Amino acid sequence: MIKKQVLIIDDNAAIGEMIGRMLEGDAFQCVTLISGEDLAGHLKRNSFDLVITDILMPDVEGIEIIRELRHDFPEIPIIAMSGGGHSIGIDVLRSAQQLGACAVLAKPFLRKDLMAAIEQAFSGINAKAAR
Repeated sequence: MIKKQVLIIDDNAAIGEMIGRMLEGDAFQCVTLISGEDLAGHLKRNSFDLVITDILMPDVEGIEIIRELRHDFPEIPIIAMSGGGHSIGIDVLRSAQQLGACAVLAKPFLRKDLMAAIEQAFSGINAKAAR
């Protein structure tokens, strides 16, 4: 079985690793980054089927990552996540969806929420491709 390649970007290494552990062993192989600074280079050197990115990060914000991905790699589904407080987090996640995130997650989340977001992300990209 060929595993889907997932890129996880979160400035908190523990969260990125936790998400990777949630997915490893299923149909996924994960790579985690703590910054989106070399995102373009990383995406050119590797092929990813999904990107999961935090939104509020110090170096490169997730909104910029989403813009860059939508411009350079429009076929890759994106899941945006944020733990920036209730009202801030919701507003940021709404913005992420408007910019092209296929699904969003408010931190903290459960594995079942992550799996539902992944299913939504893949079905969203497939629906756009069918048009």
